[in-house]
Amino acid sequence: MKQGIIIKQIDEIKSDPNQPRKEWNDEELKRFGNSFKETGQINPIEIDENNMIVTGESRWRACKLSGVKTIRCIRIEGLTPEERLTRQLAENIARKNLTINEQKDGIKRKIEYMSKRSSSFAKDKFHQGDYFKGYESIGREIGCSGNWIKDVLDLDKAPKIIQKAVKEKKMSVKVATAIRKLPDEKQQEEYAKDYLAIKKTGFKKDSNRVAEDISEINNGHKKPKFEETSIHVGENILEDLGNLQTDINKMRDLNIEDLSQSKKDKIATSICITFGKTIKPFLIDLVKNGAVVDKRFMELIKIYGKE
Repeated sequence: MKQGIIIKQIDEIKSDPNQPRKEWNDEELKRFGNSFKETGQINPIEIDENNMIVTGESRWRACKLSGVKTIRCIRIEGLTPEERLTRQLAENIARKNLTINEQKDGIKRKIEYMSKRSSSFAKDKFHQGDYFKGYESIGREIGCSGNWIKDVLDLDKAPKIIQKAVKEKKMSVKVATAIRKLPDEKQQEEYAKDYLAIKKTGFKKDSNRVAEDISEINNGHKKPKFEETSIHVGENILEDLGNLQTDINKMRDLNIEDLSQSKKDKIATSICITFGKTIKPFLIDLVKNGAVVDKRFMELIKIYGKE
């Protein structure tokens, strides 16, 4: 049963030790709390009949850190442990507050509750392998898709380099899922290393481009090289280069010393992005003659331009 808004003293409220969120950033909470001082608390927190928080712990922590003495609450009575967890997952997943491990642990707990509550659910949706129907059922309750739940849980089966990258937010769950479509774990690890190396230079492949790469590999094509990555330089550079990008021999026949500074820079940058090591010697000549190349592209040459 839900009651209207009530005002409680901060010290009367208790944290829920079983809630899925475990990690907090005090600096962010302080900023959050300072906004309460300026604008007031917009959204009340939810508490149970024992003054234990159901949802809104970050608001409560922010108020405590910033010295706010009272907090607006909505009391909800009679929640089961599963109902409490469901509300907590729904709020935190919607706000993207949970780490990947907190998401996995929370969803696993939800599955356990559902399996205990309904033997037919456990038998029909999970134990007989029809997992996806179970994921969809959970997703409807916590506000996400069955595919997303499956992808999060499947991370446990991924190579360590992928698990670590997702945990550190260097790789999205979607990208990790795409990479895991490679049949061999060693291939997954190698592709993940390439992906992370490219990202260090400031560029990023989205999950759709990664999926295309994986499809090419699985269809028997050679592993995508530097020139096939989804890095783009802007229409103006492509237009300026014209036929130079499609005719390497013409590039080699150019009198570099006669080119303008702007032309040298644009050609050198485009070579880094488009051709990689194929015409690395020409790139070196351009740089020797004063071409300025973005250092990120030079880092990519180090990765993909090795002999």
